[in-house]
Amino acid sequence: MMMKAVDENYFDLMLNNEFAENHREDGNLTPINDRHSILYEPVSEFHMCFMGKYPYTIFPLIFTLNSVLSLEASKVPSIQRNPNFSLYGQGVLVGFVDTGIDYRHKAFLNRDGSSRIVSIWDQTIESEKPPAGFSFGTEYTKESINLALRSADPASIVPSRDDNGHGTMLAGIAAGSQELEHGFWGIASKN
Repeated sequence: MMMKAVDENYFDLMLNNEFAENHREDGNLTPINDRHSILYEPVSEFHMCFMGKYPYTIFPLIFTLNSVLSLEASKVPSIQRNPNFSLYGQGVLVGFVDTGIDYRHKAFLNRDGSSRIVSIWDQTIESEKPPAGFSFGTEYTKESINLALRSADPASIVPSRDDNGHGTMLAGIAAGSQELEHGFWGIASKN
């Protein structure tokens, strides 16, 4: 059951919970909130099941890659440097659904070498530690990330990676730590 969420042989359909009730017992459903759930339908049965069974006219576009403009083009630095604002993301929690994150990158470390990342939900690694309310993937907490950062072999503790680099790049743009010697900082660099 747990593999359906990441198995290419299943479609992930977002359903209103009133239409999802009859699937709660067969293990094909992950509740999202009070209104919606994700239903996993086998690709081979999809056309037979879909037609007339679910109230959809289009598929929801939920998780995709995104791009952003540079900091300078957005005029964020001029707002940050304004002494009346000084907006560097203090108290802000930023979340991403993307290709992953390189938790060892300097952009996500505090000065003492500890992580600024609150947690990582790697949907490609199956374990007994999915996030609360989910039945797939693995959640790595700040504590486990910091333990990995202090380890000689970080990947043995937190094997999550970003092979594509897209998620790491966007997270760095949004919330990377200030690295003044290289002229880099994210929008919410002090979150």
